[in-house]
Formats: sequence, structure tokens, C-alpha cells
Amino acid sequence: MVESVAQKEILKELERLPDYAVCEVVDFIHFLRFKTTEPEQAYFWTEEWQKGEKLVDMALHEGRYCDFDAPNQALEWLNK
Repeated sequence: MVESVAQKEILKELERLPDYAVCEVVDFIHFLRFKTTEPEQAYFWTEEWQKGEKLVDMALHEGRYCDFDAPNQALEWLNK
């Protein structure tokens, strides 16, 4: 694959960033891709949506969730 000058510059800058910032760059790239190819998906790559995704990821990692075998069990739990 032939890299353009811009691609080489991006790669150089990415090497200087900490991992969390590289993840944010990747999220932004996804946003740009979906914004142009699938506009209806672009919202899911907005900062607001991605903040929510990160909160969910943290909750899952910390075990702050409930598993249900059936929808009625989830409804019962919600109605407590």
C-alpha cells in the first residue's frame, strides 16, 4: 500500500499520542467514515453517544449489570 504524505504525517503523529488519545482518533475516523458512507449511522459516533458507550463499557467491566433469561424477568426487575 502506498502511503500519501498526509497518511505518513498522521502515522507520525499517532506514534506520539498516548493510547487513550489514539482510541479517540480511531473513534473520530469511524465517525468520518459513517458520516459520508452511512449518514444515518453518524450519530453513533458523536461525542455524546461515545461518552455513553464508554460509561457502558466501564459498567460492564466493573460488573454493574444484570443478566436475564427472559424479557419478563427484566421487566420485573425494572418494576421493583
